[in-house]
Amino acid sequence: SILDFSKIEDGKMEIIPVPYDTAMLVHDVVNSVSQRAKEKGLALIVHADETLPCTMKGDDVRIRQIITNLLTNAVKYTNMGTVTLTVRRESATDKIATVFVEVADTGIGIKEEDLDDLFVSFKRLDLRRNRNVEGTGLGMSIVTKLLDMMGSKLDVRSEYGKGSVFSFRLKQGIVDAKPMGSYAQRTFVDNGSEQQDKVLYAPDAAVLVVDDNAMNLRVAEGLLSLYGIKADVADSGKEALRILSYKEYDLILLDHMMPKMDGIEVLAEIRKNDLAPKETAVIALTANAIVGARDMYLSAGFDGYLTKPIEPKELEAQLRAVLPDRKQKYRVTQAPKPREETDTLTVDELIAIRSLCPSLNVMEGLGNCMDSKEFWLDTLNGFLESDKMEALCAAYDQRDIKNYRIHVHSIKSAAKTVGADVLSEQAKLLEAAAREGNRDFITAHHFELTAAHEKLKEEIKGVLALCEKS
Repeated sequence: SILDFSKIEDGKMEIIPVPYDTAMLVHDVVNSVSQRAKEKGLALIVHADETLPCTMKGDDVRIRQIITNLLTNAVKYTNMGTVTLTVRRESATDKIATVFVEVADTGIGIKEEDLDDLFVSFKRLDLRRNRNVEGTGLGMSIVTKLLDMMGSKLDVRSEYGKGSVFSFRLKQGIVDAKPMGSYAQRTFVDNGSEQQDKVLYAPDAAVLVVDDNAMNLRVAEGLLSLYGIKADVADSGKEALRILSYKEYDLILLDHMMPKMDGIEVLAEIRKNDLAPKETAVIALTANAIVGARDMYLSAGFDGYLTKPIEPKELEAQLRAVLPDRKQKYRVTQAPKPREETDTLTVDELIAIRSLCPSLNVMEGLGNCMDSKEFWLDTLNGFLESDKMEALCAAYDQRDIKNYRIHVHSIKSAAKTVGADVLSEQAKLLEAAAREGNRDFITAHHFELTAAHEKLKEEIKGVLALCEKS
């Protein structure tokens, strides 16, 4: 929640409309809280309008997040009775449907004098009564901000001691107007009602990833493999142009900040020399997502952008949006089994790693690596192998502020990916100074960064040695 809130506040959160299966969305949000409601003895009631279009277009990732937050809160603050989810079509044209969503509960409710504080960030209501309820106090703030980004707002009705009702309306594109029917029948099979999930599977998609940082390439390859995609990689703009001279792709993931030839220059060369078919989508990769970034990349000729570290859900949304329909398949698989114990960090390992490497936010690093211990350790190895510090120091010695900015940007991105938040922030400040031409700031703080980077490298070596033994 804190990371999502920070992304929204920093203007790094984007609304990405893609086609989605309406029944699967309803299924997912219900499934997210059903077990917890059952454990508390609550009745979870679902009214899902069977006339809803079976396929709509919107940011299903954020819609899931909004509804799940509302349902989680309802279960959290209801000790007996019911939690009711209503999703219905209010109106529709040939292309647009207005969808009404409501979450009602018979929980503790909200005092009238507390309603204005409901959406205040990090503020928990009625602390004396709710002291045992976990949470950051950010859920409702995130909900309202996401709804605002989608042109909607949250309506709240509550009576203290009796319950609350939260609702909103969203306009969604209609991709397939055929009625959804029973969401339960569409998402459960008849063999003992075993739950199934649809997973994007695109093994025939041709994807090229271009990034000058070897660690970023490894991470992107690993994430794309989730969808059956075996990507080609290029470690420079020049290498990408060479590959494109003899091979065509459905999608190019192109890093913006690279030495010698940046992503915008590479894209210009691709367009100028017809090195890719018009149907080939080009998505910018950047660690500099700011307000207006989307418009900037679109005006430069990109079809969209992804922030680094790449989040799997955002990557999947882009894949669904830009890959040719004929290359998008969906595997119906049994609900995923728990991750193998050998691919998770034990509590003892976590404690030992935090002691050895206080510079690392382990949980963030794991999150950026699909919560896989093996993937994260491989990424830590990649951080050591793709060390940009030598190039950064060379640029510093030569007073080459342009390349200094490029290399410190790369360090910022790599540090963020493995979970080295403090180092990433130090690099971010130096990158901003380079962008503004502030040589005095760079001179004053460059060696702080190099010292912190060296310290982190030694700590990472200790972590890798520890995990190898275990």
